Order: sequence, then structure tokens, then C-alpha cells
Amino acid sequence: MVGHSNHFNFPAKKERLIYYFLIQKTMDEEKIRQYLSDFQERKFPELKEREVQLKKSSKIQTVIGARRTGKTYLFFSKISALEKEHLNRKQVIYLNFENPVLNDVSYKDVKEIIELHWSLFPETVDKE
Repeated sequence: MVGHSNHFNFPAKKERLIYYFLIQKTMDEEKIRQYLSDFQERKFPELKEREVQLKKSSKIQTVIGARRTGKTYLFFSKISALEKEHLNRKQVIYLNFENPVLNDVSYKDVKEIIELHWSLFPETVDKE
């Protein structure tokens, strides 16, 4: 073989990069907006007090663990407790990456999701 051969008819390198960006999946903003809005209306199931508690923090909190071990209920419990302390639920962004709506979301999209949340609920944006 002499020179460069393109056996699979792929576009040239530069064109391949552009093609990749065109076919790459992106999150569906409208579905994400609906997901964020639906969470605000969601009624939590009856919650039991658990031994494990989330620490008080103003930072993003993430819980990672095996399936069906109470991660979702832990967050719902924390959110309910914060609401009892007069926190507006609109200040909470809850993302469950097992939800099919979030299938195409990557960690790189989280900033965009936060901005979508702020556009839906502008009163939650810290003006300082």
C-alpha cells in the first residue's frame, strides 16, 4: 500500500471532526425543562427516619451507591427537612441519572441544566 488509504469511506480528518459533532447526541432541553418542572410538583412518598444523614452544606451533594439502598429516599428526606426549615423547593435541583430523560446528559451538561433551572425559576438566582 502506498500513501493513505481510506477503506471505509470516512470523511477526511477535518471533516470527520465536524461530522462527529453533528451526529453527537445532545440533551433534549425541552424534556429537561419538563423534568425540572415536574420535580417541583412531585409528592414524596412516606419517608422514614434513617441512620444515614446528609451533612449540612451549601455545596452540591452527590450520593453514589448500589441500587435500591435508599439513595433517593435519603435525598427526598433531606429536601423535606429543608422545606420544613422554610427552604423553597425551587432552590433544589434533583437529578436522577437513571431517569430516561437524562440518558443523553453528561457531566458536562450539568452547568447547562443549572442555567435551565434558573431560567425556569429566576427567583432562585443569587443576585449577589
